[in-house]
Formats: sequence, C-alpha cells, structure tokens
Amino acid sequence: MFWRLGFAHVSPIDTLLEREDITLEELLREEDLVQECKQFNNKLIEFISTPERIEVLINYVVQDAEEGSDENVKYLYPYKASEVLSSDVAPIYDCMFENEHLLNLLFQFLERDPPLDPLLAGYFGKIVSTFVSRRPYETLTILGQRNILPLLLKHINAFSILELLLKIIAEAEDSVDTNLDWLYNQDLIGQLISKLDPSYDTEVHANVAAALTGFISQQQHISWSTSLSGNRFVASLLSEQSVKKLVDKMLNGSASTLDHGLSVLVEMILRNPPHMAPIINSSGTLDPPLGSFRLKILEMIYALVQLKEEEINMKLVSLNVISSCLDLFLKYEWHNFLHNLVRRILETIIISNHDKIKQSLFEDSKILDRIMEAHVKNDEALKQPKSTRKGYMGHLRLISNLIVEKSACDSSISSYTKREDWQTFVQGELAKLNGINDKRKLASANLHESMQHSDDEDVFEQEFSSMEFRSSEAAVLFDESDELFTEEDKAHQETEDHSLPDSWEETDQDVTSATEGISQLKVNHDSLGAQVPEEPAEPVEDYNDINYWKPSLNWFDPSNG
Repeated sequence: MFWRLGFAHVSPIDTLLEREDITLEELLREEDLVQECKQFNNKLIEFISTPERIEVLINYVVQDAEEGSDENVKYLYPYKASEVLSSDVAPIYDCMFENEHLLNLLFQFLERDPPLDPLLAGYFGKIVSTFVSRRPYETLTILGQRNILPLLLKHINAFSILELLLKIIAEAEDSVDTNLDWLYNQDLIGQLISKLDPSYDTEVHANVAAALTGFISQQQHISWSTSLSGNRFVASLLSEQSVKKLVDKMLNGSASTLDHGLSVLVEMILRNPPHMAPIINSSGTLDPPLGSFRLKILEMIYALVQLKEEEINMKLVSLNVISSCLDLFLKYEWHNFLHNLVRRILETIIISNHDKIKQSLFEDSKILDRIMEAHVKNDEALKQPKSTRKGYMGHLRLISNLIVEKSACDSSISSYTKREDWQTFVQGELAKLNGINDKRKLASANLHESMQHSDDEDVFEQEFSSMEFRSSEAAVLFDESDELFTEEDKAHQETEDHSLPDSWEETDQDVTSATEGISQLKVNHDSLGAQVPEEPAEPVEDYNDINYWKPSLNWFDPSNG
C-alpha cells in the first residue's frame, strides 16, 4: 500500500494548519473545507471551534458585504461559512450554544426590515434548520426565549424563512416536550390568515398559502385521527373561526387573496377532509362521510363559477377543482344536496363563454368518459341481488342532455362530442332513458287525473301523503356529519331547486317519486277493496332517476300499521 511506502495522501488543509499564521479566509478558499469538516478532521475542527472564529463565520452569513468587496467576500465566504456552521459538527454546535453573544449575533439577522437578502436568508435558514433537526430541544427552547415567531412572520415573504417556519412547526409537533406553549399561544394560524390582506404583496399571499397548506401536507403520513388530536395547528386551521376568517379575506380582498385563499380551501377541505368515523347505513358505508365542510365549499365554488370571471375560472382550472367535484359526485351516490350543487356547477360551465374552463371540463376532468363509465358501473350494479340504480343517474341524464343540446351550437363542445363512443351512448342509452322518463311523466299525469275521481279519495290521499313523506326520507340520505344543516339551509336548497332558467330541463324527481309511490299504493290499496285506476296501457319498468329508492325496498307498507 502507498502509505506503507511513505506515499500517504496529505490534505492541503492539514498542510495549511501546520502554519502558525494561517487565517480563516485561507481555509474558506480551500475546496475540501466542508468535506474535511464532515469527515471530522480533528485539527481543523479544533481550529474552527473557538468563539472568535465562529463569530467571523456568522458575520459572513448575516452581514451584507461592503460596497466594492471582492467576489470571495460577497459570495464564496458566506457560502462556505454557512456550510461549515450547518455541517453537524458537535464542537461547533457546543461553542455556539454555550456563547450567548454568538446566538444574539445570528438571530439579529431577523431584526432587519424586510426584505431580506435572498442569498443570506437561505444561508441563515439552512443553519437554523440544521439546529432544529440535530438539537431540537435546545433549539426550540432558544427560539421560545427569543420570541422568534413574530420575527419569522415579519419576513414570511422570503421563501427560506417560510421553509424554516414549517421546519420548526414539524419538529414541534413531533417533540415529546410539553413546554411549547410559546408556540401554540400566539395564534399562528390567525396571524397567517391576517396576512392574506390586500395591503401585502402577492409574494406574501403565496407564502402564507404555502404555509397553511404545508401544515396539512406535513400530516399526510399520519392518520387524520392522530393529526387532529395531536396537531393543534391543523385543528385550528379547520376550526369554524379560521375558515370564516379565511373566506372573509378572500371575498373582501384582492384577486391575489382570492387566488391563494382558494388554494388553501381546496387543499384542506375537498382533498383532505378532517377525520370522521365511517357511517354504515342502508346505502352502504360512507368512509369518510361527506360532511358540511366540503358541502359548504361546493356552495362557494358554485358561487365563484357564476361570477364568470376569467381569473377565477383559470384558478379553478389550475387547481383541478372541477375534477375533485366530480370525484365527490360519484363517490357519494345518495347525497342529493351534493348532486344538485355539482350538477349546477357543471351546467354553469357548459353554458359559459369561457373556453378554457370548458376545455378543462372535457379534457382534464374527462366528463364524457365519466358519464359513460358511470352508466356501465350502474348496469353492473343492477345485476346484483336487491340492487337499485345509483342515486346520481338522473342528474347525469340531465347533464348529458345539456351537453348534447349545447354541442349543436357551441363548437368548443362539439369538438369533443363527435367521438364515436359518445354518439353511440347518446343514440342508445341516453335516448332510452329519455324515453322512459317521458313515459313516466305521461303516466303520472294520467294517474293524477284519474285519482281525482276515486270514491275513496280521502283515504287514498292520506296513504299517499304518508308514502310521499317516507320516500322523501329515502330520497336524500344525509350522513350524520350533515347535522349542521338547519331547516333554513334545507329551505334555501329547495328554493334553489326551482331557480333554474326555463330553458334548462327541470329535474323529474317529484314526478318519478309520485309515480313510484302510486304504483306501490295501488297494490296495497287493492287489498282494502278500494277503487284504483287501471294501469297505463303500456307497463313501465322499475325506474330510479333522481335520488329515489325503488318501491321494492318496502319503505312503506300500510298492512304493517
């Protein structure tokens, strides 16, 4: 081996350290300095780990170079100094934590007026982040003693400071130390939301949104039941007070506050709902239940698309919000409020003049494919014993009809509807469903007219009213998480149901429900000897259009009292 023959490699740094007049700047110019530190070159670490030399390193990081300084002073020395100070060398850390004036010198960097120099802010953030990772208890204690949080928020426009804030929060949540009240008692979420104000520039708004969504994304590896009980920041963000404050800032601010606030809402509610226990009911297992949080956000999205503002529409496109709405629509098969909201969002987009959002609906959200896939899945489900059509099928029929209608006069839509599989669906399945629906309306009208001549009209109407009430209970299956919906909310929803323009096709839920109920009552009423109108000339097969359970489920049976 070479070292046995006297040819062992000698580090240039070791050679320099042999000199008595060696300077720190000479070492900073050496290419292998950082690597030698990380490899624990004892002679080098002993040379650096003195308060005087560490003070020089800190000054290079936190002080602007004087005008006319050479390139080394401006760029090389600050970079090398930050790398040495964040190299996870215990003697260097010991020296810094044991000397108060070194810590004062380091954190005085945050006392400057914004904006910070981006380069130096990056070096500062890296050093403190390393402290947080390697010595969390000591670092968090020091940060609390120095009331560091307001200083970080003052410079939230600097991305490096944002990253440092998220690092501190993540470490605090993982820490077993309970003495972190200094962090939790300063209303961090409220202070961040307050910065979504038009008086701050768009960089501040963007970083605030990144911070708020960062709190959520940091919890992706933890179950929501754990994060909500253990992560006070996420719980605070999801609180009613915070959501109201956020929405207020969005709607009463600028285009930038609306833009970035919407990013936060979509991330924290549509895609990452708070944990709730699964609910098992007659429609299946709801995991997680939809809940009023996301339903309220859908109401807001509906209001936003109605504004027909290009900037808002483009933001919805960039966030892929419409696709998320469709995901919810198809996941919760029997949630009538949800289906009505999403249908109206889609209808507003389809009839709009904004080509980009329509393009996103057909290309990104793949609306045509989803409609056809839903019909295939519905047909497969009907083959199962005691099955029923999925509750959103009637809404899909209305959406499909609107697409067909608009494609005749809107080239931005017709370019997507010319595909062969869609034309086959329109001429086959959709035409069949429209025919059945027309027959139901006609049959219902005939039955309603003949009912008026029944000798037992009073008894029949009483039984029909009871049936209608029970079918309405089955028609809209709310999860337990929707208990926040008051009667006022429901009345508002019913008002909206009748607010569509005359040019739009109205929902045939009431007609279908009445017809199904009458058909079932006829069987039961015959056993009582009542006079019941004859069946329509053409028998109509079981049909479930807008969120209605088939009578075969026996929701009402007069013989059971």
